[in-house]
Amino acid sequence: MHRKSVSLLLVLVASLATALLLAPAAWGQGIDIPMLVTGEQDQNTWVTAAYAHQFNTDVDDSDTEFARDNAQLVLGHRAKVGDELFLVTHGAYMGGYYDFDDGRADGYVWNDIHRGLLALGVGWENDDWNIVGLLIGRTDGESGAHFGDTLTGGGAVALSYKWSDTLRTGFILGAMSRLEDTASIIPVPTVDWRFAERWNLHFGLVVAAAYPGVGPEIGYQGEHWSFGFGGSFQTRRFRLEEHENSPADEGIGEERSFPVFGRVGYAPNKNLSFGVTAGAALGGEIRSGTEGGTKISKEDYDAAPILGLNIRYLF
Repeated sequence: MHRKSVSLLLVLVASLATALLLAPAAWGQGIDIPMLVTGEQDQNTWVTAAYAHQFNTDVDDSDTEFARDNAQLVLGHRAKVGDELFLVTHGAYMGGYYDFDDGRADGYVWNDIHRGLLALGVGWENDDWNIVGLLIGRTDGESGAHFGDTLTGGGAVALSYKWSDTLRTGFILGAMSRLEDTASIIPVPTVDWRFAERWNLHFGLVVAAAYPGVGPEIGYQGEHWSFGFGGSFQTRRFRLEEHENSPADEGIGEERSFPVFGRVGYAPNKNLSFGVTAGAALGGEIRSGTEGGTKISKEDYDAAPILGLNIRYLF
């Protein structure tokens, strides 16, 4: 084996080992970093839209059942200000529309949850390096929650290095405030390895069921068709509105899960792509807490099927 091949293999092994070692910390908080597109060739503006339905599931040790619809809309633009320097603006809306049955006694009473996110950044890239620094502001709360009580923010730095035409590794480091909790440091290692013609292994930020998370994905990219499968740890934490006679009145709601998924995509041209995703949310958990952040309820929920659609346009 050539010396360069050995070096690349060692880099890949070290990157994957780091990803596994940091997974508990990264997967628990990586959702707070926005999924950013930074343009492809001469395509520096992007619009993506997605919808997914998580089917009804039972909450353990409770009479509660719930289902959820997700919707996502992302807009962004990269403006080059030099040969290697660029600016990024990125806005996103993510809606989680819950349908709970008999959850009031346990504090699970929320309905429509709205997340708005704005990220502004500056980046630098050359043939090998890509570095982006971001300032991030976010609102996350139920429809009737007080707006000022839904706000969090912070920043992140994402860097990656191209070792060869088939391997790029990197790291994302973020710092974000959290609702009714201490600020968090968010480490997410990233790997992109084209291990065979048209086949790629990715670890890092992954969108599944119209919501971003952290995890692995293996994908195949044909001339027009693409396929993939993987998993994505997701967590949602949001401010609740006033709920009379509920222990979670104006408190905190939270959901965590690890959706595993398969996807099929079709791109009629370099600008436009469509996708269908199917899978199941595993390891699901819901929590609710009081306004001061004290946990009042935490239960697992059964595996829940997921079906989603998405569209992306670059121009």
